[in-house]
Amino acid sequence: WVPEADVPVVVELDSALTRLEALDERQSRILEQRYFGGLTLEETALALGVSLATVKRELRSARAWLAVALNGNAS
Repeated sequence: WVPEADVPVVVELDSALTRLEALDERQSRILEQRYFGGLTLEETALALGVSLATVKRELRSARAWLAVALNGNAS
């Protein structure tokens, strides 16, 4: 359940994640597994079949992209 006042924020986040998925599916999956699935960095690496270093690097990049996207500066 999402409070009515938060619905626009959730819609904006969903839209941004959809755009990220189109640009970089792995980064999108990492964000989903970390924030919505609650997986640790190690669990995320195992689930995606990549190294822990890759998850850390990709997560930093995805967070930065998402921050820009949510501030209305990404295309």
